[in-house]
Amino acid sequence: MIERETWAEVVLDYHSLPFEGIEREIEVKLPNTQMAVAIIGPRRVGKTYLMRQIMEGLKSEGVPEESIAYVNLEDPRLVGASLDDLMTLLEVLREMGGEKFYLFLDEVQAVEGWERFVRYLLDTGHRVFVSGSSSKLLSKEIATQLRGRSVAVRVFPFSFREFLKARGFQFKRYISSAEKARLRALLGEYLEWGATPRPCSTPT
Repeated sequence: MIERETWAEVVLDYHSLPFEGIEREIEVKLPNTQMAVAIIGPRRVGKTYLMRQIMEGLKSEGVPEESIAYVNLEDPRLVGASLDDLMTLLEVLREMGGEKFYLFLDEVQAVEGWERFVRYLLDTGHRVFVSGSSSKLLSKEIATQLRGRSVAVRVFPFSFREFLKARGFQFKRYISSAEKARLRALLGEYLEWGATPRPCSTPT
């Protein structure tokens, strides 16, 4: 059983984390109907970062912070969390001042029966974003478990433009011969090694 104080600590700890990184050029539109947004993609392509980016966008649009909650269900403090524990999380969020929530559940497959909790959230008017690394989090599986009540957002490694931004290369219409040489070198690196966000974020 996860204590109420533990849930509050986890939510507040993630609220206090700094938001840094390269903004992804991925458009995420909230469904007009009550459907979950499933963020799909291989490991280490930035699914968690995209969640954080969406959260920052909601704040900039005036959504109160107490109405936005991110939880990584693989947090060591949440080992053994159950469906009942997720319902306790919802109670704690209400006690913390929210009513209708934008709830971001990362590594959601860590809790057995998570899909029932998500369906309950949708039925009660909340917005839900889920992501995870299990094969169960493939878009087809999510659509099945949520009874078609989800839309998928696919996340891939950096595009070349995102890669250049991560490496601090400012692309302009006119560039010098030295900048052209660096651009070619970066293209070669991009093609040879790919563009997983975290390694790409260290400038050379």
